[in-house]
Amino acid sequence: MLYRRDDVAQLYQRIRECSAASPAAVTVLILVSLEADGVVTCAMLTKLLEQDEIPHKVKPIKDYGALGEVFENDIVDDAELRNIVLLQCGAIVDLFDMLGGRLAEMDAERAGGPRSFDETPHPECRFWILDSHRPVAVENVQYYASSWRAAASAVLMYRLVTDLNRTSNCMLWLAAAREEVQQRGIERSKELMRAMISTGHSVLATRNFEQLGDFTQAEAAEAAGPPRVPVILRESVETEKFTQEQSLTKLALFLADALRETRKNSKEAIPVLIAAPKKDRTHLVVAVLGSARFWGPSGGRNAFGKAFLEAARDPRVKARVAHESFESAVCRVASDDLRNFLEGVALNYDVA
Repeated sequence: MLYRRDDVAQLYQRIRECSAASPAAVTVLILVSLEADGVVTCAMLTKLLEQDEIPHKVKPIKDYGALGEVFENDIVDDAELRNIVLLQCGAIVDLFDMLGGRLAEMDAERAGGPRSFDETPHPECRFWILDSHRPVAVENVQYYASSWRAAASAVLMYRLVTDLNRTSNCMLWLAAAREEVQQRGIERSKELMRAMISTGHSVLATRNFEQLGDFTQAEAAEAAGPPRVPVILRESVETEKFTQEQSLTKLALFLADALRETRKNSKEAIPVLIAAPKKDRTHLVVAVLGSARFWGPSGGRNAFGKAFLEAARDPRVKARVAHESFESAVCRVASDDLRNFLEGVALNYDVA
């Protein structure tokens, strides 16, 4: 059943009903990404569950590989589960295909044949997705109880708190970090900022970037707006600081704004695709639109996300791609296949 945003309280009502039917069992499993929005949402939800004395478990999820491991180790054989809540993860992939495929691999030699994903871990168990990442895989709407997008998950959860008349200062500040944690974050941010400026200036000074066919057909170039610029970083001590999604995204945004400033009469952000080498012979690839204040007609729609997914599936593109991030416009590509992947993104980039 598909719920509207305004009906989010019905999700929680089902959680309470399932728990009341089996008060001694842990019927709720929360899978939460490590993003701030996911952590805040989880803090509010677990506070509600504690207030209502509903047993539950929480599992942090760093990427879709980890989600598959949790499915195998903590979900498949737990017949007491009735509600599995995914916070800031799950929306952009076909979970039925991903987890169903994992179940099929597990049951390849199982006596009695493979289990049905629809009945795993129990026929009455439901997956609930609260995730603002885009684009949403439409398959999840068919197979799962709910899928929300666009609004931050924490906003939706606070709406639930309000509907239940549980608002308090505690709910607003649940995710506040301790002072020493904040200070470590500030120092880390300063270090990253210095590396970002140094690396960004190096890229611009040496023109270590290119325009790959504008990612559009010639006749669509005018409608497409500014060119799409790929940047491939060379391995160095400095670039080692940009092998994580968040740091590489910040560098991409810095370059997008800097490149915009170098172009005369440019009124729109210049989307940037950036690839950073990792020690395992892969490249982390991130694409951004630039600062929100310069998005223009796109309105913030990052068409790279869909292009990444399509390029990974396109039989014309010979590239080994791991799409493990919760962001659609982030992936990991075998270094030997990077050029093929970039060409595949160009083939599948849709400006509409």
